[in-house]
Amino acid sequence: MKIPPVYKDYLDAIVRYYKQEKTTPDFSNRLLNPTSANLRDECLTVFLEGPAARDMKALKTFFEAQREDEIHRKIESIDIDKFKPLGKYLRGSLRTTADKNIELLGWLINFPSDHHR
Repeated sequence: MKIPPVYKDYLDAIVRYYKQEKTTPDFSNRLLNPTSANLRDECLTVFLEGPAARDMKALKTFFEAQREDEIHRKIESIDIDKFKPLGKYLRGSLRTTADKNIELLGWLINFPSDHHR
């Protein structure tokens, strides 16, 4: 199935925003060194700051949660290997990754809401 152009543009915009933001001084050190453990820890940190309602669908999808109140527990207990594809993608070892990984990245970097689909 082909990805709709608008959705592809949205995913591409997240990646461009990540590349732009990682050059700023306040960018997360965990995302500069995106190991599986660092990505999980960053998810915990960002989640505890309070996710926006607009991010819930992406979080429920990535963490395979049925309800929003399950997400925190799912993050804590996740097999960190689930973060390997995103980490490899961010380090340049993979040319592509699953859409759900890019959407998770959008949440982690606080991708501006005016770009959300």
